[in-house]
Amino acid sequence: MPNIHSSPKQLPQGTPTESIKSVKQVKPEKPPKPAVTVKRLGLQDTLKLCVKYFWYGVKDAFAWPSSLIIIYMSSTIRNRALKCFTLNGIIFLGSIALFNNFTLPILHFFLGNEGAEEGGREGGEKSLFVAIILGWLVKLTYLLFWIYPVFLLSFVLNAMWYQQIADRAYRIKYGQPSNQQLTYSRLPKVVADEIYRALLLMNYLIVATLVYVIPIIGPALSFMFICWIYAFYSFEYKWTAKRWNLEQRIDYFEERWAYFAGFGIYADFKCN
Repeated sequence: MPNIHSSPKQLPQGTPTESIKSVKQVKPEKPPKPAVTVKRLGLQDTLKLCVKYFWYGVKDAFAWPSSLIIIYMSSTIRNRALKCFTLNGIIFLGSIALFNNFTLPILHFFLGNEGAEEGGREGGEKSLFVAIILGWLVKLTYLLFWIYPVFLLSFVLNAMWYQQIADRAYRIKYGQPSNQQLTYSRLPKVVADEIYRALLLMNYLIVATLVYVIPIIGPALSFMFICWIYAFYSFEYKWTAKRWNLEQRIDYFEERWAYFAGFGIYADFKCN
């Protein structure tokens, strides 16, 4: 009888050690995973689901208490929001309103009085021509030396302030954002993202304008596109904080189109 405590070298002749090793290495097979079956919804169930998520988007668009709480909790958000309002609402729009409602009427008033004093049809025609030329020169000077420089400055500053507001709000609600803190080294990328965002939204706006002319359903489709534009712009900064690429953003948006339509409907009604 062979010794059971002997090494493989002491096994009786004719017992291959390879077969013993192969027996030891045999593992039980795992049971196959059950096949995943996707249930196809009918038309009625699909419509109910779309209406449900559309209503979720409307409710989230009116979630003012949570937004006000975040604004109250962060002095950074309040400060940047005040700067945005001052630059865009007071300086930029205020200067346009002042020029259109005060500067141009005064200019036309004095030029009109000068033409009336000269008298005569020929003098009046000359005065009208001079008034038109001077009006265009003043307006061109105003655009070149004030509106366009202020617009470019506000574009850069708004890109910085919007990103700071988004980063701070994301940090308060979800934790530290994926992006690093906004610095001057990141400013070119932030401005480039803002330019890309503006071009993308302009593309959607062109589509919304074109579909408006379709008979019967055109205005409704255009209204829906505008809702999606507002919703996409609202969530864009959050997706930037998550470092999502364009494909991820588009896929996420397309899979939840009903929700985003409901989310943007409030802004669309408010702006129209």
